Amino acid sequence: MTKNKPPTTSIYSSSLLLQTTFSRSAWRGLLGLKLAFTSRLYALQSRLSSFWSFEIVAATFIRRSPNSMAARLNIKLFSIAALLYIIAAVLVMFLVGGIISLAATILRATAFFRIPVEKPSQPSAPA
Repeated sequence: MTKNKPPTTSIYSSSLLLQTTFSRSAWRGLLGLKLAFTSRLYALQSRLSSFWSFEIVAATFIRRSPNSMAARLNIKLFSIAALLYIIAAVLVMFLVGGIISLAATILRATAFFRIPVEKPSQPSAPA
Protein backbone atom coordinates (compact mmCIF):
# COMPACT_ATOMS: atom_id res chain seq x y z
CA MET A 1 0.00 0.00 0.00
CA THR A 2 1.41 3.37 -1.00
CA LYS A 3 0.91 6.28 1.17
CA ASN A 4 0.40 9.64 -0.34
CA LYS A 5 2.36 12.53 1.03
CA PRO A 6 0.39 14.70 3.33
CA PRO A 7 -0.42 18.08 1.86
CA THR A 8 1.49 19.88 4.58
CA THR A 9 4.78 18.57 3.19
CA SER A 10 4.24 20.19 -0.18
CA ILE A 11 3.24 23.46 1.46
CA TYR A 12 6.31 23.27 3.64
CA SER A 13 8.61 22.58 0.68
CA SER A 14 7.12 25.44 -1.36
CA SER A 15 7.50 27.88 1.56
CA LEU A 16 11.08 26.71 2.02
CA LEU A 17 11.72 27.35 -1.67
CA LEU A 18 10.16 30.80 -1.37
CA GLN A 19 12.22 31.55 1.71
CA THR A 20 15.52 30.58 0.08
CA THR A 21 14.66 32.58 -3.03
CA PHE A 22 13.87 35.63 -0.94
CA SER A 23 17.02 35.30 1.11
CA ARG A 24 19.16 35.00 -2.04
CA SER A 25 17.67 38.15 -3.50
CA ALA A 26 18.12 39.92 -0.17
CA TRP A 27 21.77 38.92 -0.12
CA ARG A 28 22.20 40.15 -3.67
CA GLY A 29 20.72 43.47 -2.66
CA LEU A 30 22.98 43.74 0.36
CA LEU A 31 26.06 42.81 -1.63
CA GLY A 32 25.13 45.32 -4.30
CA LEU A 33 24.77 47.98 -1.63
CA LYS A 34 28.13 47.03 -0.17
CA LEU A 35 29.81 47.18 -3.59
CA ALA A 36 28.24 50.57 -4.32
CA PHE A 37 29.43 51.91 -0.98
CA THR A 38 32.97 50.64 -1.40
CA SER A 39 33.24 52.00 -4.94
CA ARG A 40 32.16 55.42 -3.68
CA LEU A 41 34.64 55.12 -0.85
CA TYR A 42 37.45 54.34 -3.28
CA ALA A 43 36.45 57.29 -5.47
CA LEU A 44 36.52 59.60 -2.45
CA GLN A 45 39.89 58.22 -1.39
CA SER A 46 41.39 58.81 -4.84
CA ARG A 47 40.07 62.38 -4.92
CA LEU A 48 41.46 63.14 -1.48
CA SER A 49 44.85 61.67 -2.31
CA SER A 50 45.11 63.68 -5.54
CA PHE A 51 44.05 66.83 -3.64
CA TRP A 52 46.70 66.09 -1.03
CA SER A 53 49.47 65.66 -3.60
CA PHE A 54 48.49 68.85 -5.43
CA GLU A 55 48.46 70.73 -2.14
CA ILE A 56 51.99 69.57 -1.31
CA VAL A 57 53.21 70.68 -4.75
CA ALA A 58 51.48 74.06 -4.30
CA ALA A 59 53.04 74.48 -0.85
CA THR A 60 56.52 73.98 -2.28
CA PHE A 61 55.86 76.71 -4.84
CA ILE A 62 54.38 78.97 -2.17
CA ARG A 63 57.52 78.43 -0.08
CA ARG A 64 59.83 80.01 -2.66
CA SER A 65 58.48 83.55 -2.42
CA PRO A 66 58.58 83.95 1.39
CA ASN A 67 62.09 82.48 1.50
CA SER A 68 63.38 85.05 -0.98
CA MET A 69 61.61 87.82 0.95
CA ALA A 70 63.19 86.58 4.18
CA ALA A 71 66.64 86.67 2.57
CA ARG A 72 66.25 90.15 1.08
CA LEU A 73 64.53 91.85 4.01
CA ASN A 74 66.32 89.89 6.76
CA ILE A 75 63.02 88.90 8.41
CA LYS A 76 63.01 85.23 9.42
CA LEU A 77 59.26 85.07 10.06
CA PHE A 78 58.68 84.71 6.32
CA SER A 79 60.76 81.55 6.14
CA ILE A 80 59.12 80.15 9.28
CA ALA A 81 55.67 80.79 7.80
CA ALA A 82 56.73 79.08 4.56
CA LEU A 83 57.94 76.05 6.50
CA LEU A 84 54.65 75.93 8.39
CA TYR A 85 52.76 75.96 5.08
CA ILE A 86 54.60 72.84 3.96
CA ILE A 87 54.04 71.10 7.28
CA ALA A 88 50.33 71.99 7.09
CA ALA A 89 50.09 70.60 3.57
CA VAL A 90 51.52 67.28 4.72
CA LEU A 91 49.34 67.10 7.84
CA VAL A 92 46.07 68.19 6.25
CA MET A 93 45.05 64.54 5.92
CA PHE A 94 45.12 64.24 9.70
CA LEU A 95 42.97 67.37 10.23
CA VAL A 96 45.80 69.16 12.03
CA GLY A 97 46.98 70.90 8.88
CA GLY A 98 44.17 73.45 8.94
CA ILE A 99 45.24 74.76 12.34
CA ILE A 100 48.90 74.89 11.31
CA SER A 101 47.96 76.66 8.07
CA LEU A 102 46.07 79.27 10.09
CA ALA A 103 49.13 79.77 12.29
CA ALA A 104 51.29 80.15 9.16
CA THR A 105 48.92 82.79 7.78
CA ILE A 106 49.07 84.74 11.05
CA LEU A 107 52.88 84.54 11.07
CA ARG A 108 53.01 85.74 7.47
CA ALA A 109 50.79 88.73 8.27
CA THR A 110 52.98 89.53 11.27
CA ALA A 111 56.06 89.36 9.08
CA PHE A 112 54.53 91.84 6.63
CA PHE A 113 54.06 94.30 9.48
CA ARG A 114 57.76 94.01 10.34
CA ILE A 115 58.93 95.20 6.94
CA PRO A 116 60.79 98.46 7.48
CA VAL A 117 59.15 101.44 5.85
CA GLU A 118 61.43 104.05 4.35
CA LYS A 119 60.26 107.57 4.86
CA PRO A 120 59.98 109.52 1.63
CA SER A 121 62.57 112.20 1.30
CA GLN A 122 61.17 115.67 1.74
CA PRO A 123 61.72 118.02 -1.14
CA SER A 124 64.01 120.93 -0.47
CA ALA A 125 62.38 124.22 0.14
CA PRO A 126 62.84 126.66 -2.74
CA ALA A 127 65.16 129.47 -1.93
